[in-house]
Amino acid sequence: MKNMYAIKCLYQINIYNENEYKPINSIPIWEERIILSKASSMDDADAKSEKYAKDYEMEYYNTENQIVKLRLYTILDIFATLSIFA
Repeated sequence: MKNMYAIKCLYQINIYNENEYKPINSIPIWEERIILSKASSMDDADAKSEKYAKDYEMEYYNTENQIVKLRLYTILDIFATLSIFA
C-alpha cells in the first residue's frame, strides 16, 4: 500500500538580462514548495524526491523581456502525511 509523503523544496530564482551570464538581482528570490507524492516507504519517497523537485525547474521570459531561471536549491525535508484520500 502506498502512503502520501510531502517533499519540502527550496528553489532559487534569478533574473538575467538577455545575453548576460550574471544575474541582475543582487539578492536571489526564494520559493518554498511542497510536493505531495505517493510512495511505498520513506526510502521510496526519498528516491523519487529529486526527480519530482527537478521537474518543477523552469526558465522563461518575464514581461520586461528578462530571463527568469527557477532552479532547485535543496530538498529541505521529506515527511509522511495523513492520507485523506483513502
